[in-house]
Amino acid sequence: MYCFLVGMLLSSGILAGAHGWKEIDYDRDGDLSLESLISKYRPFKLLTYELTLSDGYIIKVFRFGRKGSDQMKPFLLLHGLSGCSDSFFLDKNKALPFFLADQGYDIWMINNRGTIHSRGHTTFNSSTKEYWRFSWEEIGMIDMPAAIDLILANNKHDKVALLGHSEGSFEIFAGLSDVPSYNEKVAISFHFGGAAYHSTCEPKLLKIGCRMNGAIHKFLQRIGIMQLVPVADLRDMIVTLCRLNTFSDSCRDIAFEALVVTGDLFDDFKDISYVFSKWLCGGGVQEFIHFFQTGQSGTFSRFDYGPSENMKIYNTTIPPRFHLERITSPTAIFCGELDLYCKGKDIEKVKSEIPNIVFSKAIQNFGHVDFLLDKQLKRHIYDDMLRLLNEYFK
Repeated sequence: MYCFLVGMLLSSGILAGAHGWKEIDYDRDGDLSLESLISKYRPFKLLTYELTLSDGYIIKVFRFGRKGSDQMKPFLLLHGLSGCSDSFFLDKNKALPFFLADQGYDIWMINNRGTIHSRGHTTFNSSTKEYWRFSWEEIGMIDMPAAIDLILANNKHDKVALLGHSEGSFEIFAGLSDVPSYNEKVAISFHFGGAAYHSTCEPKLLKIGCRMNGAIHKFLQRIGIMQLVPVADLRDMIVTLCRLNTFSDSCRDIAFEALVVTGDLFDDFKDISYVFSKWLCGGGVQEFIHFFQTGQSGTFSRFDYGPSENMKIYNTTIPPRFHLERITSPTAIFCGELDLYCKGKDIEKVKSEIPNIVFSKAIQNFGHVDFLLDKQLKRHIYDDMLRLLNEYFK
C-alpha cells in the first residue's frame, strides 16, 4: 500500500513538472514525536510499558502519566489498521485522548504488533516472514487481554472502558468472544467505524480485494511482501513528498479516498502531510487480507489460510467463526453513513448476534476518519459517550 502511494505521488510529480518542487509551509507538529506532541498540548508525560506476549511478540502500551492516574477510571484505546497511538492525535489539542483525560479518565493506548512502536519478538526479527504471520484476531485474542491485565494491575479499579476505531473494534470483538471471561473486566466498549462486518464490499477496490483475497495473499507471499510498510524511511518519504507543492494536492486526494472522509473535513488542513505522519505506522498484510475475507464471506471468523492449512491449524477446512453471542459486556456502536467499512445494515447484523448492545448510532454525512477529526464530535458522539460512561462505569 505504501509503495502504491509513493508511485501515485511520483507520477503526479512527473506530470506536474519541476516548477512545483518547492516546499509548502508545512505543519511542524508532524515532526514531533508523540511524547513531544502530548507535552506541547497538555502537562502530561508519556509513560511506556513493554509487554512480552504469550506468543513471543513484544508490544508497547502508552499511558498519560499524571498525578493520581491510578485512582482514575482506566480507558484503553485501540487504533485502526496501519495506525498506532499517534493516530488518535490527528486533531491535536481536540484529540479524543485529551478529551477523555480532561473528563478525568486514566488514558492508555495500545500499539499493535508490527507497528513502528511494537516490532519486538523473542525469536523472530521483523524483517522475516515468520514475524508477520498474524492478523487482527491475534491482537484481539492475545495483545488486548494482556493490555487489560497490565492496566488493572496499575489502577485501583477492577474494570476498564475500551474504545476501538476501525480495526481496533474488530480486535475487541475477537478478544471478548474468544476469551469471554474478560467481559467481566470491561465496563463498556465503544466502537467507532467498526461493527464486526463490512459485508457490502461496495467500492470497486474493496470488491476486487474481497473476491481475490486468496490470490492477492499468495502473490504477496511469493514476492516476499508481508508488511504494509517495509521500512520506516518509506513513510518519511511520503511525508516529505506531501510537503512539496507538486504533490500536496495529490496527497489530499489520496488521503480523502484512503481514509474515507467527508468532503469538508480537510478544509482546515493546509498541510496534509501531518495526517500521514501520524497515520502511517505500519502493520501486516495478513491483517488487511483478513478484512477482505470478512467482507467476502459475510461471517466474522478467524483467518482463512485455505482448506489444507485450515485443517492443520483449526482441524476443519473452514475457519471457525467468532461467537459474538459470548460478548456480554455493554457495547456501543457508532457508524458513519458515508463510511465504506461500517454502515447501518452492518450495525443491524451485529445487533442480532451481540446480546448486550446498549447503544447504536448511524451518523449522517460521516466517513471513516471523521471519528478522529470531525468538528462536531461532541454533538455526534461525545455527549452520548459520557452519558453511557456515567451509566455503565460506576
